[in-house]
Amino acid sequence: MSFSSSDSSPSKIKTPPALDPECMKRYKQLSDDEKQNVAWQYHGYPSLSRWMASSNDFFVLRKFSTLSARSLLYLQNEIAQREKKLEGWDLVSMTGPLEDGNCDTGSFAFDESRERGQAMRELIPLLEQYYNLINSYSQVRARPTAKQHQRRNLKSWFSTFLNAIANDEQHFLEERHEADLFPINSKPKTPLMMLLEKARIIRFRFQLKKSRKDSVEASNIRYHSEKGLAIFASIVVVVTGLLLLFAPMWWLNFVDKDVYQLGIITTFVSVFAGWLWMAAGPRAFEILAGTAAYAAVLMVCQILPSFPAWAASQVSSYNRILFPIHWSLDWPIYANILTSIDYNHPRSKLYYDMHLLSLDNDLYDLTSTEIERRVEFRNMILRNQNLHSLAAKIYYHGVDNYHDMELIYDILTTCPNVRELDLTIADHGGCVVADYAYAFDFTENDLTFPPLETLKLKAHMNFGYDFDTFSNGQPVACAATRHGRYSVSWPWSWLPEPLIDTFYYRWDYSGDREGVWGWIPDSVVEFADKWIGGNETIDERFYAQDRLRRESLVKSFEEEHKVENLKTWIQKMNCSKLKTLHLSTVGGSVLEELSPALPSLVDLSIDRIDDSGLTTLPSFLESRPTPLQHFSLGELQSSNQTTNLNIITSVSTPHLKFLKIGLGANYTHGHQPPATIWNSTSLSNLALQAPNLTTLSIDIDRSNLTGTTSLPSQV
Repeated sequence: MSFSSSDSSPSKIKTPPALDPECMKRYKQLSDDEKQNVAWQYHGYPSLSRWMASSNDFFVLRKFSTLSARSLLYLQNEIAQREKKLEGWDLVSMTGPLEDGNCDTGSFAFDESRERGQAMRELIPLLEQYYNLINSYSQVRARPTAKQHQRRNLKSWFSTFLNAIANDEQHFLEERHEADLFPINSKPKTPLMMLLEKARIIRFRFQLKKSRKDSVEASNIRYHSEKGLAIFASIVVVVTGLLLLFAPMWWLNFVDKDVYQLGIITTFVSVFAGWLWMAAGPRAFEILAGTAAYAAVLMVCQILPSFPAWAASQVSSYNRILFPIHWSLDWPIYANILTSIDYNHPRSKLYYDMHLLSLDNDLYDLTSTEIERRVEFRNMILRNQNLHSLAAKIYYHGVDNYHDMELIYDILTTCPNVRELDLTIADHGGCVVADYAYAFDFTENDLTFPPLETLKLKAHMNFGYDFDTFSNGQPVACAATRHGRYSVSWPWSWLPEPLIDTFYYRWDYSGDREGVWGWIPDSVVEFADKWIGGNETIDERFYAQDRLRRESLVKSFEEEHKVENLKTWIQKMNCSKLKTLHLSTVGGSVLEELSPALPSLVDLSIDRIDDSGLTTLPSFLESRPTPLQHFSLGELQSSNQTTNLNIITSVSTPHLKFLKIGLGANYTHGHQPPATIWNSTSLSNLALQAPNLTTLSIDIDRSNLTGTTSLPSQV
């Protein structure tokens, strides 16, 4: 017998004869028992096929594993025999003499009528059968073996219809073939689902009351709803899971001893792990993750009731809403607001933009009482625990201002949680000359600064914070001129200092001259100045002499006294956490002092730098233990190309992300143009040295370009 799907010849099956009415009538009158007694006639394969097709648990067949393996081995051997013969003929052709006509191995047309062609014609069908059998059997082999209840269903049908199938054809019922049976359609089921299917009461509850069109009507055959059973299994999983979650929570609330609590947790965790296996099947990682989460929930429930009252209050306070608070009004922050923040939000951060008293436009109209009241209000911030960031601007505009710098100093020494300081010193000039304090007076007390992370010392219309001062914040020039001994020359300098201070006063900016010769009439002094100075006016001579005198005084005073304001600052504050630094004016000595004190610095901005600073800056940048990520230099006025490139090379590292360079102040025709930094070669080197650079800003000031002045060819 052979089968071919491509055979299109007419069917040779004869048409069945017409049914005899008498036979049909007699068949309908037969009872089920009568049909069952002669099952080989009335049931047979038609009933068996219809029964198997009605349910997945009934449709069970044999894999024929042994026979499939033997068939594959047979085909493999047949193919190997022909392969051996083919290789033999190939070897004969390769080793034969050239004169022989059978030496060609490179033509299928030549092999057509020879043994090699015959071998290929036999191999191709064998290989096709071999591969088809492998593919087909591998799919059957991958199917699971029939379950016990499926084999039991098959035996039950044959026991009901004993002689429906010939005994010789009931081979799949033999015990030796049980492991060879497999279901046609097998859906993976969880252990819980299989357990519910085995329970008779559950199966009876979900038994189909209405017969399906493909079902077999028989007293011993019942069908149940797989969909309904799956929904019921899901409900059981959810309800049991909730019980396993809430039951130990309530139980732990009434147990005090830790040993008993751990015993309860251990028991329920074990039960929960087993339940996960029942509900999800053999999924080790999912079961482990779910069990760990369940154990964590129970441990939290075990710990929380054991907290004392004070711990509960601490947890409550830490769970309050935390948010940054910004105050940027032109009035100092009120005391009741600070108290409320400290009480209700003790861990919040206060960002304070302080508007100092000297900024008010109505300063001259305030009474002494109002001034004292405002000073009292702004001092409320002292000793505050929430202050995180402080921004302030100190104004000097013709009024003596000694208190604002002292206030900032007091805030830094009494507020331990300050991490950011943005201080701007502005000088708007004025007609009253005062001894301005451009630096902190560190001699007030021995208190230290908090470890700042951001420090910005900016300037407006002046040079900003003055590091080149004494520890008490006193400017060198003012301190020198206050000592008459440095203001007079020999032979008067040998006199006692109190006597010199009594008779000597420095010139002020109004032009009034008072000195040891103050008793001489002004007309005589003016005549002498004109006679000695020639065409120079008295004011020109005064300012020239005054400048030289002051330079001499400052130099003499610096030689005797130490300028240590910056050094004292470094001693007062732990600079190891400082990451952002912004300075207005920098010299070489400042960079030398700061270099070893800033190990964490990653953001550096400098507005102005003198020649000594330009020389020191490359070594400062190269000595950074942590490479800079942001660097900004406001005015690079050096015309030395080598110095400029050294600065850029020193800061150019793979960590650099932001670079901003300002190329000097305004200039006009006839003046020196801005400093040059890069050409195409240096720009290429920058790209190689700083591959992570995302922002490059070159600030070229062109506001005063006039005439035919043009920018340099290099940037």
